[in-house]
Amino acid sequence: MGSIFKPEDKTRRRMIERALEDLDPNIRDAVKRLIEDYQGKDLEKKLRDLIGLKKTIDLIEKTK
Repeated sequence: MGSIFKPEDKTRRRMIERALEDLDPNIRDAVKRLIEDYQGKDLEKKLRDLIGLKKTIDLIEKTK
């Protein structure tokens, strides 16, 4: 059986996809995995370590 997504999940996924467009494809995949595996401050720290502070802030702002 396939996954079931709520409409807000699809909207959130689209926002994340748009926010990640300018990243290298390998980095983009790593960021997607982090977003699925972590939440809150843990996610922010992992993103900062991977893509840097400025891009993390931009990503968070675009997806709010």
